[in-house]
Amino acid sequence: MDPYHRLIWDVWMPFLRKSILEWNPRQPDHIIDFIERWLPYLPQWIIDNIFDQLIYPILHREVDAWNPLTDSIPIHSWLHPWLPLMKDRLEPLYQPIRTKLGQALQNWQPSDSSAKAVLLPWQKVFKQGTWDAFMNKHIVPKLVSTMQQFIIDPRQQVLDPWHWFVAWYDMVPLPSMIAILEKSFFPKWLQVLNVWLNTNPNYQEIQRWYSGWRSLLPQAIISHTVIKEKLTEGLMMIDRRISGPVNIQQTLPTPPPQPSVNVNFEAIYNRGVATSSSTVVSSFKDLVEKKATEQNLLFLPITNRTFEGKQVYQFGNVNIYIDKNVIFLYENNQWIPIRLNDLINKAI
Repeated sequence: MDPYHRLIWDVWMPFLRKSILEWNPRQPDHIIDFIERWLPYLPQWIIDNIFDQLIYPILHREVDAWNPLTDSIPIHSWLHPWLPLMKDRLEPLYQPIRTKLGQALQNWQPSDSSAKAVLLPWQKVFKQGTWDAFMNKHIVPKLVSTMQQFIIDPRQQVLDPWHWFVAWYDMVPLPSMIAILEKSFFPKWLQVLNVWLNTNPNYQEIQRWYSGWRSLLPQAIISHTVIKEKLTEGLMMIDRRISGPVNIQQTLPTPPPQPSVNVNFEAIYNRGVATSSSTVVSSFKDLVEKKATEQNLLFLPITNRTFEGKQVYQFGNVNIYIDKNVIFLYENNQWIPIRLNDLINKAI
């Protein structure tokens, strides 16, 4: 054996062993600091012996003794400091930790936010697939139950269960969150909206209700295709109820003959070209409405609100009116013309 290695093994190691035997594993800082200072001077086989034969067995025993329901010191506070030094050596400890955490969650309910604080430090430690499986097994069923029992009541909405649910959006796999919303939330939400729309409602209240729910969805969720479709479905229900069946022959004069060409209204508008026929104006409004629907933005006429005889609309969170294929936005106490794309950016 190399003389230096012999010196370390015969003189230095007994001192370290004695220190480790007297060490409280839940107070790791001084041992870690000591080892880190010596690492540059230790041969690899000594380092392996320290971690594999001295540190790991003690940590293993401490994990076996750990009870997540009764221990006041979080396990990550004394185990994670070893990660930079021991890395994958700690991997065998994770399965018993997950088992104990899962058992502790058996009687847990989403109203108790402490579970998230306990689990969050492990999100980047467990492998992604393992983490997702743990969430789906122990957290998702409780969130499903919460959403199934959630009551949607526009008259007196209690949002606590919603907040309990959505608090997990950055920990539970996104597909699981989307599935819960699709199966356990949106059917009820759309049903409530449908009933409300058939009771001669105040559409401004519905507008605020819709916008309020939309604002409660985190961006990662609202950007998902399924959620966009559900929100669009709600918007279409509102639009159908507001528009209702219209007899065009009774409400509009016969339009003048039109050129036999296909008009690209969006292209015309973006070039700043305006035409004057009533048919084109109606179609341009349809284009604005279509763009609002694509962006999940409300586009509703505001009751008893006009400007110079033109109907004022709520477009997302701004007010507009349309005159001869030009959109006017109310901003800074004045009406100003605005391009459709710029309007969408302001309204989102």
